[in-house]
Amino acid sequence: MKFPSALMFAIATTFPLLAEAQVACGLSAASRLRAPPYPTLLMRQCLNGGECIGGDVSFRFAIGADGRVREVVILSSPHPDLSLATEKTVMNYWYAKPCTELKDQATEWYSSRVSFERPL
Repeated sequence: MKFPSALMFAIATTFPLLAEAQVACGLSAASRLRAPPYPTLLMRQCLNGGECIGGDVSFRFAIGADGRVREVVILSSPHPDLSLATEKTVMNYWYAKPCTELKDQATEWYSSRVSFERPL
């Protein structure tokens, strides 16, 4: 989905993760977008000789007029724990500048992807 005058916003953290969001009205460089941490259970599994899982989690999220994330829909993921880490981070830590262009109850949907690299 393309938005007029949309920006591409990317975040990199100390973890080998990258979160990208196609942004418009409510999201800007001043928005708070944190990349999700690699799940602890999967990290332990990998460090103990188990399978090391990585890959992309694609999702959509809705931002309300107040700038808060209202809903996250996971579109694809290599593992349920990566989906859960993404959903929790987006719901709890992502927010945007309130958007006066949206009516009180309206939401605006965005698409994004988070890449989790194998820890080892």
